Amino acid sequence: MICEKIYDKIFPTFQSDNDSKLYTLCQRLSWTEPKNFLGGKTLSIDSFLPDIISNFLKIEEEKSPRKKIEFMRAIFVCINQVQNFNGTDGNKAGVDDIINILAYVFVKAQPTMGNTNIEYLKFFVKTNSEEDHFLTQLNVVNEFIMNVTPEKLQVTKEEFDENCQKAFNEFLNSLIITSKT
Repeated sequence: MICEKIYDKIFPTFQSDNDSKLYTLCQRLSWTEPKNFLGGKTLSIDSFLPDIISNFLKIEEEKSPRKKIEFMRAIFVCINQVQNFNGTDGNKAGVDDIINILAYVFVKAQPTMGNTNIEYLKFFVKTNSEEDHFLTQLNVVNEFIMNVTPEKLQVTKEEFDENCQKAFNEFLNSLIITSKT
């Protein structure tokens, strides 16, 4: 309750440079599929995507650190459920795939203040707790996205550059269309 009242004083109401860069990279990577993050494995995670994206967006909207952490926990519950399903090629996600699945859904959610929210929540999470582990994984995902390469996504440099530019142009066009209506 107190945190909600002082939220605007302690939480930035604008995107940091890292938030802007991360958001732009997510826009540019919107063409990706799970197999790009999973070394060619094809997992069917479409049924989980709406819930995961919804929880990412709720973290963005929520002021209470406790509620932000609850939504973060819900994301990881969904990610763990994804692990229990076989992919279309018979492959099953393993523990090593959690970060890659999380990176994929982070890109799809396109949080506008992903980095700032992680930094904010660090003040409210006990060291060596489950929530601390979740934040660490989200930090790893941020670093992965900030330093993504064509090789990490299993595509050629030409495919990577072309797909990223096309996705970003589509995003810019959607902004133009939205502003006209």
